[in-house]
Amino acid sequence: MKILYAIQGTGNGHLSRSMDIVPLLKKMGDVDVLVSGMQGDLNLPFPIKYKLHGFGFIFGKSGVWICGQHSLNRVSVSLLKR
Repeated sequence: MKILYAIQGTGNGHLSRSMDIVPLLKKMGDVDVLVSGMQGDLNLPFPIKYKLHGFGFIFGKSGVWICGQHSLNRVSVSLLKR
């Protein structure tokens, strides 16, 4: 089974948790890791196949806007959502 495991990379919490989860997932199948945002201070003990800069959040009177532009496997993705 192929597994894509995506991690929010802002800070160290999700990254440190992934150090326990990824080895378990590897027992179940072929794991590719995607990290969105690389502001953490940890060196991960497994390869990261996909890296994204992450999405930004803009808070306003009418709610939250999520914006960003990223490229993954030669497919460009743009998102601006309210």
